[in-house]
Amino acid sequence: MNAETIFSFANYLAMIGWLLMVLAPRWNLTQKIGIAGIIPGLLAALYLYLIVTYFGKSEGGLGSLEEVRLPTSNDYALLAGWEHYLGF
Repeated sequence: MNAETIFSFANYLAMIGWLLMVLAPRWNLTQKIGIAGIIPGLLAALYLYLIVTYFGKSEGGLGSLEEVRLPTSNDYALLAGWEHYLGF
């Protein structure tokens, strides 16, 4: 699966979760999804997959701002960062 497809899937998944919480917070399905953590769990699983699969395949580090920026040149490393953000 390419990075664009994963990106779109994750964004739609997060959007569904937010829309349920905003528009129907007391709906039984929203309550079940929230308590079970289904959507955050799926996003976290996707994040874990991306980290395990692509961690170390891009340059970078934590020693300077430039080293922190380097992994974003790899689409999958950038996508992992976005998944981390969506999961929270």
